[in-house]
Amino acid sequence: MFDEYYKDLHDKKNKRAVKSPPPPPAEPAYELPSREPSADPKVINLHLPAAPKPRVKQPKRTPKHDHGDHRARMRARALSTDLDGFAEHEVLEMLLAYSIPRVDVNPTAHALINRFGSLWRVLEASADELAAIDGVGAVAASFLSLFLPFYRAYALSKVASAKVLHSSADVGAYLRPFFTGRNVEMIYLLCLDNARRVIACERVCEGTDTFANVDPRVILQAALSRRAQSAVIAHNHPRSLALPSSDDLAATRSLVQAFKLIGITLADHLIFSDEIDAASGGIDYVSLKATGAIE
Repeated sequence: MFDEYYKDLHDKKNKRAVKSPPPPPAEPAYELPSREPSADPKVINLHLPAAPKPRVKQPKRTPKHDHGDHRARMRARALSTDLDGFAEHEVLEMLLAYSIPRVDVNPTAHALINRFGSLWRVLEASADELAAIDGVGAVAASFLSLFLPFYRAYALSKVASAKVLHSSADVGAYLRPFFTGRNVEMIYLLCLDNARRVIACERVCEGTDTFANVDPRVILQAALSRRAQSAVIAHNHPRSLALPSSDDLAATRSLVQAFKLIGITLADHLIFSDEIDAASGGIDYVSLKATGAIE
């Protein structure tokens, strides 16, 4: 009887279902918010930034024109030859290289020569004229336009040590730098003492490219204020020959008489020019005393 009881109990125990815990609820999948604005008034629309684009490594770009070696060769050649054998456009190329970095300036140098005709015409041009050429910026234009003033300052510093002017040639050499690179007519007064030592040299008039007119009283007053014993008048003919005009001769004769009235000798009147021709013997100035216009 007990055997049947335990057997029946054992069968019931084996048949008892073992309940396992229920599985956890599945988590909802995360969804990215839509970039489209929602019509639901309870939803705050955020302006999300666009997803960044993946970066693509760009290959290194090499300069299209690398003229470093060319400029180095040009500098070496210029230093070894003092520019002997350089064509005019090559001289300009050297100058432009110091004001236009990392650019091929050879075409610009040719364009300047074609526009103005020669190196010296380029260097006498104004900054505005130079800047109008393609490839010439404001810095290069100002640099080129200041080249002759730089040279004039050098030349004036060099003649400043000449204190005594013994001859017309000495006077011409002393006054020549004052007119270097001038594009308009200018009149200078050179004041000397009894030993022909330089007292002062000052500009008394600046005119146009074809004409300069000054009141003689301005010249006489300047000579008196410097206590000059003798004086030399000098003016220039820009882009023309150093030949005295009828007005130059008449003005010189009037000044000779006016200087005599105040006890000062007008020693000479020099006319300078940038043009040199065979007729003048290669001389870039004329002395009116040497021509007999001043006795």
